[in-house]
Amino acid sequence: MRFVLTLAALAFMATPALADHHGDMEGKAQHKKAGLFQKADSNGDGDISKAEFVQYTSEKAQMRFDKIDTDNNGQLTKEEALTARSKMRRHMNKKIKKWKNNNDANNMGNQSQMRQRMQKMGNDG
Repeated sequence: MRFVLTLAALAFMATPALADHHGDMEGKAQHKKAGLFQKADSNGDGDISKAEFVQYTSEKAQMRFDKIDTDNNGQLTKEEALTARSKMRRHMNKKIKKWKNNNDANNMGNQSQMRQRMQKMGNDG
């Protein structure tokens, strides 16, 4: 069961990128998010329907699955999932470190919140 939850969490991690309302993000990040929103909005009406959301996240989940399935047999072993989790943690830790270095002391609350989220992710496994 924990393995299925790990996979679901990996697939769900793509969903925050769909939001386009974080005023505290840098311009580059907002531009990237806007692009992701446009990709998910397949009919171009400016909104993401449930069907568009499911299709977009399903495609992202399939790409993530393929990336994790290193032996390309269509099944994930516990080792493949743990390796992917470890890689994601290292990647996120690098991003956090870079983010911390780019922010001044006024953003301590945001850093604390991000640290708590990362710790929670680590404890869920």
